[in-house]
Amino acid sequence: MIYVVASGSNGIAVVDASKANELRVASALADASGLRRPLDVRLHQSGSYVAILVGGDSTKDKLSSVVVADVSGVKASGTEAPTVVTRGTDCSATARADGRMEYRGNLCGATAFDVDGNVAYVVVGDTNRLTTISLPIDVASATTNAPNVLGSIQSEYLANANAVTVRRNGSDVTAYVRSDGVCTSCVAVVDVTDVSAPVLIGEREISSITEVDASYWTTAFLARGAHRENSTFEYDWVVDPVASSVSTVSRECVNFTLTIGDSPSACVGRNEFAYFPDAEAQAYGFVLGCPM
Repeated sequence: MIYVVASGSNGIAVVDASKANELRVASALADASGLRRPLDVRLHQSGSYVAILVGGDSTKDKLSSVVVADVSGVKASGTEAPTVVTRGTDCSATARADGRMEYRGNLCGATAFDVDGNVAYVVVGDTNRLTTISLPIDVASATTNAPNVLGSIQSEYLANANAVTVRRNGSDVTAYVRSDGVCTSCVAVVDVTDVSAPVLIGEREISSITEVDASYWTTAFLARGAHRENSTFEYDWVVDPVASSVSTVSRECVNFTLTIGDSPSACVGRNEFAYFPDAEAQAYGFVLGCPM
């Protein structure tokens, strides 16, 4: 299965990819208030739920949250949809007398996240922040263990942060953050070994970070998942946020486009459609969850 954030529908779609040449939407979850402007989705290591980063209304409240949705009953052959179990947030918005909004908290205006084990690492571009959030060990424990803020760090190095990935090296855990606070070919580096007290290390050139493939920062439309760790797996999936589509492509083509510096979207071929002003608003989000 492929879990796709559907920003225009304020939810996620579940795509059955069991047959590479016959993709179909098996089910979906939409919630105009609880899943307002979803940004990203990750399948938890337990396989029983997905964590969804919800941005909130960017023009009004910015009340971002991490939502846990049960997918334990989602099957390719059935139509059972994901269901929201719990959520965690840390943001309050207060209208001031001069008409401005005052925001307080560690999750006001989140922009991207990554999940490692039972922790979500959320970058909050609006406040130049990286916040760590606890996650339940499985969906059965989610109702009594809602996502909760563990720690946070704010720095000019994280200005307008818009992407993050986390890597482990033994007991050390490092978050690499793309932001406007570092050089154009760099990412900010944060030591998150102690999730309650992240420590900023500084900036590093992307080319010097061997533990993160450089293509990670340029392949937002390519499916994430365990299939990518298998170099002989013959398929991959590309999402088109304007055409609201998910396409099966060959791994050989993806590897070639990455080698020459092109986008994997080139593997889909040419799509023609009538453009209309709110096309992006109707599109699926930019990222895929773990397929199959």
